[in-house]
Amino acid sequence: MKVFNVAYNAYFGLVAHILRFTTMRRVTVEEIRQFAVTRGLTENREEIVAALQSEYNKLVREDGSSPIRKKPVLALTTFQKRWLKSVTADPRFKLFDEEIPDLDGVKPLFTPDNYKVLDRFSDGDPYDKERYINNFRTVRQALHDHTTLDLSVRTRSGHRRSVLMLPSAIEYSEKDDKFRVVGSGQIVNMKNIITAERSQKKISHSSDEQEKYMEVIFELDTSLRSIDETLHHFSHFAKEVTKDKGDIYRIKLICLADDETEVLIRILSFGPAIKVLSPTSIRDGIKSRIRKQMTLL
Repeated sequence: MKVFNVAYNAYFGLVAHILRFTTMRRVTVEEIRQFAVTRGLTENREEIVAALQSEYNKLVREDGSSPIRKKPVLALTTFQKRWLKSVTADPRFKLFDEEIPDLDGVKPLFTPDNYKVLDRFSDGDPYDKERYINNFRTVRQALHDHTTLDLSVRTRSGHRRSVLMLPSAIEYSEKDDKFRVVGSGQIVNMKNIITAERSQKKISHSSDEQEKYMEVIFELDTSLRSIDETLHHFSHFAKEVTKDKGDIYRIKLICLADDETEVLIRILSFGPAIKVLSPTSIRDGIKSRIRKQMTLL
């Protein structure tokens, strides 16, 4: 059962945005096309323009005006509100300084006490700590603004060290339940950041940073495991997906080289549904682990 429909919500959201715009002034066809592009509906923008101006809908007249006088509101169902209320109960939600309106008095569909996540380390990041929340928001804003960060980081030995970084990504490990910052050829665990400040110093991306990434290519047999389940399992990695033939999909993951062991373990959990094509280090690692398991039988 889907709580939200991605396609329909995208179209409804676009139309509502256009009609809200027409309550202030007339809208041009080019503006409608641009609204569609900004919302990721590039391929369908001409169809959207035609649908809005069709005799059946007539939501936008030829002169760019609309018979709609009040700004449209997309109402949520009670079930959708309950699901969103459950999302806000996740401790990681507070990190993003976001609010979902109109949820006062709404009963959550579920709470963190209703489920238990297996195959995850128990020493995750302290999402409820004020210092952690402030550092996370500072890092996220610097990433958004493409500005450098001056970090004070705690090392494994307990000492402090200074790190000047131009962040390129914030990554989350579902297995470790931890965030980390990637940039300027360095990787810093968010949990180890003592202070984070924006800096005006200019540094460029290091070429060494690119060497820390690797590509993992494998085939998925969807007759054994669904494509949706697989993509969700690897959701925090950048990826490319192409349909090969029959039930076979080819998936390329782009991940940090430091994540090789984690990726290997995740692939192993899919059993015969996944066939690794590259790199050889992952293939050899899987063979080695299977051999060790066979000796225990």
